[in-house]
Amino acid sequence: MTTPKAFLLGCVAAAFVAGSPFAVAAPQSTPTVLDRTTIATTSPLTADQAKTLDAFVEGWTNVIASTSNAKDLADARRTLIEPLRDPSATAVFRRAFSGASVSRLEPIVNGKDTQRAIVAMQVARFVGTPESLELIVGRLSTEKESDVAKRLSAASTIGFALGEVDLTAVQFDTLTRAIAAAAEKEREALVLLQEVRALAEFVKRPKAPAASTEQARTSQVKVLRSLMAQLATANGADAMVQVVNQALITLRDQWTNLPQADQMKLGPVLAPALAELFAIGAKQWDAAHDVDARGGPRAQSYSDAIAAAEVLLRIVDKTVRPSGGGIGAEKAIAKAWDANDRKAFDDEVAKWTKVVAAAPYR
Repeated sequence: MTTPKAFLLGCVAAAFVAGSPFAVAAPQSTPTVLDRTTIATTSPLTADQAKTLDAFVEGWTNVIASTSNAKDLADARRTLIEPLRDPSATAVFRRAFSGASVSRLEPIVNGKDTQRAIVAMQVARFVGTPESLELIVGRLSTEKESDVAKRLSAASTIGFALGEVDLTAVQFDTLTRAIAAAAEKEREALVLLQEVRALAEFVKRPKAPAASTEQARTSQVKVLRSLMAQLATANGADAMVQVVNQALITLRDQWTNLPQADQMKLGPVLAPALAELFAIGAKQWDAAHDVDARGGPRAQSYSDAIAAAEVLLRIVDKTVRPSGGGIGAEKAIAKAWDANDRKAFDDEVAKWTKVVAAAPYR
C-alpha cells in the first residue's frame, strides 16, 4: 500500500519533471523575513508593519503561483512558513497574516496546478486560523475536487492544521461535518484513511465543547460504516479492508482514553457498526481465504480487521452491558476466521448479531 507521504512526494516530483528551467523568483523589493516585533505583537499591527506584511505575503505567494522552478517553490513555502512556526507568533499576528494570505492562497489551492495547490495548502496549515482551515477542508469533497492528489493533500494536512486554532463550537462542528461528509463519498483508499485520521485529531482536540467532540466521534462511526458499505460492494477480497483496519485501530485507541460517561454514549452506536464487518467477512469468505492462502498484506489486513473488530466489540459490550457483556470465548471469531472454519465463524457471529440487534443497541 502506497503511503500518503510517498504518494504526495510522487506528485511533487511529477509536477516539475517537465517544468521550465527558468525560475520566477520574488522581486528584490519583497521582504525575506519579518521583524520579530511584528511576529510577537499583542497589539494591532501599525500601518508600516501591515504594509511590510502585505508585501511579504504578496511577493512569496506570487512565487508559488508563477514559478516553474522547484527550488524557488520550496524557498517560497519555507519563507512563508518560518514566521508562522516562530514560538513567539501571537494570535494577533496570525490573524493579520491570515487576512493577507488566505485570499491570495485560495485561487492557488482551487487551481488546476496540483503541485502549487499542495504547497499553498501546506502554507495554509501553518496560518492557523478558521479561514485557513476552511481553505483546506474545501478541497476534500469529490464533488468540488476531482484531483485525487489534492484531496489526499487536504486530508493529510487538516489534522495537523488544527494545532491551537481558536474555533467556536459552530466552526468546530462545521469542519467536522465537512470532513465526515467528504469521507462518506470518498472512494480512494488513501484519502479515506487520512480523513479518518483527521477526524481522530478533532476528537482529541483539547478544550473542545463536549457536544462538538461527541458529534466528531459519531461522525467517525458514520465514516466507518461508509467504509464498510464500500467494502461490502466488492465481490472479492478488496484493498479497502486495509483502511477499515486502520479506522478500527484509531477507534480502539480512542476508546481506551474515553471517560466512561462518553463510552456509554458512543458504545450503543459503535457496537452495531463493528458487527457489520463480520457479515462482510462472511460474504467475502472464499475470496479472502484464497488471498490468505497466497499471503500478502491484504490477507493480513482481513485477519487483523476481523480480530480488531471482535476485540473492540467485546470491550464496548462489557462497558455498555456490565452485567452480561462480552459473550463467548475470547477471540473466537478471529480464531475461526484464521482456521478457515466457516461453521464456527457463523455460530459465533450469530451470537453477536443477536446481541447488537437488541437493547441497548437497538
